[in-house]
Amino acid sequence: MKNQQFFNATFIARKARVLRNGEVPIILRISIAGQRAELNINRTVKPDMWVAAKGMSKGKSRADIEL
Repeated sequence: MKNQQFFNATFIARKARVLRNGEVPIILRISIAGQRAELNINRTVKPDMWVAAKGMSKGKSRADIEL
């Protein structure tokens, strides 16, 4: 039996770290074979515009579409 490496990348809104402008930072979580690493992608979003199940913003503005 071979040792398989599984790769998963998800985007997460850190709602516990609200910035002064009311937005939350977006974090990229990469998992490989159960080991996790998190990276800040230096993007923010309003908490009510973030869809956690899809890992994306539901807004229609240019910034939300780019995100």
